[in-house]
Parts: sequence; structure tokens; C-alpha cells
Amino acid sequence: MATSPFTHNVTIGSGDLSVTISPVGAELKSLRYKGKEWLWQGDTASWPRQAPVLFPHCGRTAGRTIRVGGTLYPDQPIHGFAPTSAFAITRRSETQAVFTLTDTPETRALYPFAFKLEVHFTVRDGALEQAIICTNMGPERMPMAAGFHPGFVWPLPGAGPKADHRLIFENDEPHPIALPNADGLMGGATLPSPVRNRMVALDDHLFCAGSAIFDQIESRSVWFGVPGQPGLTIDFDTPVLVLWRWPGPGEADYLCIEPWAGLPDPAGFTAELADKPGITCLAPGETQRWTMRLKPEA
Repeated sequence: MATSPFTHNVTIGSGDLSVTISPVGAELKSLRYKGKEWLWQGDTASWPRQAPVLFPHCGRTAGRTIRVGGTLYPDQPIHGFAPTSAFAITRRSETQAVFTLTDTPETRALYPFAFKLEVHFTVRDGALEQAIICTNMGPERMPMAAGFHPGFVWPLPGAGPKADHRLIFENDEPHPIALPNADGLMGGATLPSPVRNRMVALDDHLFCAGSAIFDQIESRSVWFGVPGQPGLTIDFDTPVLVLWRWPGPGEADYLCIEPWAGLPDPAGFTAELADKPGITCLAPGETQRWTMRLKPEA
């Protein structure tokens, strides 16, 4: 299929599961299972997004700046420019859609590299599989990060009271978790692991800084829901998992469960982007792929 700069959303699906994606940011906009919506639909009073794709960095950069080859590139948006970029739809069928973004003069003003970023969505076996595939199209080593940022309704459809929801991890998680500082950068407080017998209770303390960053995670799968009731399994192959909702105490009707291949800048970071902790550097022509799988069950 020829590349098309569509501005309308695309819906794919199979059986009881259908998903809708926007070409703006290649952002998942709806995850409907058996007629019910599992994805947060946005609220300007808290968080208006649904599931942005993060690229070429995850989280915030120190001073909203990156340094490449000694040159400073200011005005970096949180999570990079991908969330607000217009992707082309380069493949589409009843069960699959592929969205592609390549560098432009506008992206090179923020990030001076030639790249191809593809986001694949496939519905099969009752689950949504989403892949971020990045290729270095230039002649030099390319530092980058990428991530997923889906927000889910909380409580989940038919799952019972919000206070009864839990996260259940694939493995024990003994390592401390990182909390960002007031500027959203690494170097804030740490907390002892909140995981007990592979389970986390979702209380306000966990979100006192907004994000809870599992940067030494052992699991590659987590289940969200009320034990014994409907739930959602999130499988991922990234080295970091972030939990987020609007910071501070109080109610929030969504929870973001975010697989990241990257980290926010350390506080005071002024070195080259290629030297940032958690960064991936691609050789010329090299491709890196990260995946997330969402499987709702009722």
C-alpha cells in the first residue's frame, strides 16, 4: 500500500477486540474488548492523552536540552517529538496497521539524525501487539530511546472497586524503585520495592512524585486488575517499567503502565546524549525493536 498521510483514525480488530489508532503520534486511542473501553479516554483536568509513543527520548531532559557533538539542541518536549508528529500509514489490513515517521527539517532542529520510526499494531489471539521499530538511516552512530505510555481506565470494566485493584508481577521485584525529582529528572528519592509476594497495592504513597520507575525490573509481564476478577496482562521486552498517574494524593481514574527503553536525564546532566544512562546507540543501518502486548480478559 502506498504511503498516505491520513489524518483520520484507523480501526483494526478481530473477534471481541478492536483498537483505534491516530496517525498523530501513532497513538492508540481505543482498546475495546467485548464492547467495553479499557483505555483511558482523556481529561483536560488531569491527563488528556491515551497512549503516546515516546521517541527519541523518554521523560524529561535537563534544561529541556540535549547535546550532540558539542552542539546544544534546546526546547526538547517531554518524551520527544513523536507524540505530536504526523505519521504516515504505510500498511493496513483488518488486523494490522503500520505507521511510519522519518526525519524532517523540523525533527533535525531538535534531533540531528536521519531515522525511520515504525509503529506496528497487530490484533491476534485476543491481544493487541504493538511494536516500536527504529532504524538509523544515517552515516553515524545514533543515540536514542523509545517507550510506550498507555493509560488504562481504573477501575477496569467489570473488575470491582478501584481500591481492590492490584498489580501482579511475573517475578519477585526486590530492587528499590526510583522517583523523579521536582523537575522530573532522575536523582530524586528512592523507595524500597513496594512489591510483596509479586503484588503491589496501588496507594497514594506510590505516586507521591507522579512516576514510580522500576529501572532494575526482573519481570517482563505484569497483570492489572482485581484478583479473581477481569484483568489486563501487559507483556513487554523493555528494560524499564514506569507507573504513573497525576502526582500527589487524590483520585485518578486512570493508571499508566509504561514499558520504556530509556530514562529521564539525571539531574544536572550536561554530557553528550550518547553518554546518557539508559540510552541505546544504533550503528549506521542498525534496527532496534521493542514490543508490548496487551491482553484484556473478562
